[in-house]
Amino acid sequence: MSEPLVSILIPCFNAAQFVEETVESALAQTHQALEIIAIDDGSSDSTYDLLRRFQGRIQVERQQNVGASITRNRLIERASGGWLQFLDADDLLDPRAVEQRLACARASDANAVYSNWRKFSGDAGAREYRPAQMQPMAEVSEDAELATFTTFWAPPAAWLFEARLIRQAGGFRADLPVIQDARLLQDCAHLGARFAFVDQVLAAYREARSDSLSQRNRAQFLHDCLLNAEQILERWQALGSLGEPRRVAVAACFDFVARGLFVRDPAGFERAYSGLKRINAITDHAWPRIAKRLKRVLGVRAATAVLRVLRRAPEGR
Repeated sequence: MSEPLVSILIPCFNAAQFVEETVESALAQTHQALEIIAIDDGSSDSTYDLLRRFQGRIQVERQQNVGASITRNRLIERASGGWLQFLDADDLLDPRAVEQRLACARASDANAVYSNWRKFSGDAGAREYRPAQMQPMAEVSEDAELATFTTFWAPPAAWLFEARLIRQAGGFRADLPVIQDARLLQDCAHLGARFAFVDQVLAAYREARSDSLSQRNRAQFLHDCLLNAEQILERWQALGSLGEPRRVAVAACFDFVARGLFVRDPAGFERAYSGLKRINAITDHAWPRIAKRLKRVLGVRAATAVLRVLRRAPEGR
C-alpha cells in the first residue's frame, strides 16, 4: 500500500531569521510522500529570497500581504495531499512528526492527530527548551467542543489533519486574526472530529516574539475572544446544546473580556456585559456588575480609580 501524500503548509511573513531552519525540519521528515508549500505573505525582509533557495524541493509562492488566515486558506486550496500539516515559519518539526502522527491516525481511525510539544527560544547555537506542554484533550473535558473553547490548545505544528475535515470546517477564520488556530479546533470539534493523541514531543513552538500579533495587540486578542464567544454561544443556543458546563465557560470568557476591555474599549465592555446578561450570568460575576454601576455613576476614569482602591483594577491599556 502506497504512503498517503501529506502536504506541509508554511505561511511566511518577515521570517528571514527562522524560515530556513523551519523548511529544513519539513524536508527532514522520515515520511517520504510529502509536498511542501510555502507562501510569502508580502514580507519586507529577505524571507522570499531565502525560500527560493529551496526551489525544486518545495513549492514557493509570493503574494501581497493579506494576513495569516487568508494565506493559510490559500495554502489549503493549493494542497493536493490527503493530510495537512501546518507549520508556522518560525516553528520546527521533529523528523518523525508526520510518520508518528499518521501511524496514530491509522491505529485509531482518527482524522485529527496531535502530539506533545514544547516551547523554545534562541538560535540553534544557544537554544533553550521548556518542558513539554500538552495536556490531553480528555483531561480538559470529555466534551471536545468545551475543551477546545476553554483551555485545550496546541500550536499548528503539533497537529496533523485529514484534508477533508479542514475543508469541511471552512479553514481559518479571517475575522479572528489572533485566535484563528484555536477557532479551527473548535470548528473541527463541532463537526465531530475523531481526535487522537501521540504522547511524544514532535513539535517545537517558538516563544512569542514581541512583534507577533498576539503580543503587540492585546486589544485585538480580547476582541477575538469576544467575537468567538458570541459566535460559539449563538451556535450552541441554536442547536439547544448550551448546557450548564458550556454556559459557565462562555460566562467566564465574557467576564475575562469585560475586565480586559473596560479601559481599552468601553463599547467592547458593554458587549461582554450584554453577553453575560443574555445567559443570565450577571449575578454569578460580580466584577462586571460592580464595574458597570461605577462607570454609570462616575465614568470610566473615576470608576477605574475606585476599582483599583478596591483591588479590582481592570487591565490597563
